[in-house]
Amino acid sequence: MDNYIAYQPIISAKKQKTVAYELIYRQDGGSLYNQDDQGAASMIVSFLNQLEGSSFLGGRDVLLTFTPNLLMKNVPDIFDVKKLIVQIDDTVLINPETLEMVHRYRERGYRIAFIGFTFNNRSLDILPHVDYLKVNFERIEDDAREIKNIISLAQNLNKKTIAYNVNSPEARGKAMVLGFDYIQGESVADMLRSKTHRMEKLNSVFYRLLSEISAPQPEFDRIEELVSMDVNLTYSLLRMVN
Repeated sequence: MDNYIAYQPIISAKKQKTVAYELIYRQDGGSLYNQDDQGAASMIVSFLNQLEGSSFLGGRDVLLTFTPNLLMKNVPDIFDVKKLIVQIDDTVLINPETLEMVHRYRERGYRIAFIGFTFNNRSLDILPHVDYLKVNFERIEDDAREIKNIISLAQNLNKKTIAYNVNSPEARGKAMVLGFDYIQGESVADMLRSKTHRMEKLNSVFYRLLSEISAPQPEFDRIEELVSMDVNLTYSLLRMVN
């Protein structure tokens, strides 16, 4: 089974121009929104290895999903706060420690996108700490009233809304009429997929390096050994940190 990093454009509903991209990890036949640590780490490595300047993805913002584990390892610190939108889902809200990490990143200037908002206590509690609410537009037939209420709530609180899984021209038109700020899905543009042949090796080095750096007493000889195993990853990490 092949692994892919998909770059899915997000457009402004009003101006019909691409404003950002989401990097999505998938396996052939797998769900685009079923992230685990391996998938998230693979996306991050791919992003780092291609972020060589403002020309990457036209210099537009990039959304990356961060799992609770990667948040606890302070992985967003690697990225430029001006380029990255930290995307989280409901799994982050379950753990008070990871929820606190989200609060801290927002205070430091990172923008936060929450995918899968519903009217429950956990979602409502996170609202003050997010900038974007992502709504699954495939729910429109069953949950039209709730989706309209989410858009109204977001507008009242000065939050932006993103409709994802907008997969037909008809759905795209309906999302615009409803008042979504941004639209994402197959109807917006074909996904651009790039096979990541080195993913397994990169993912292994990435995690081992994170583990060593996060240790209470880091072994610098071991860190040096891991860094030397992948020059491209090392170069990208240094560029982002510096």
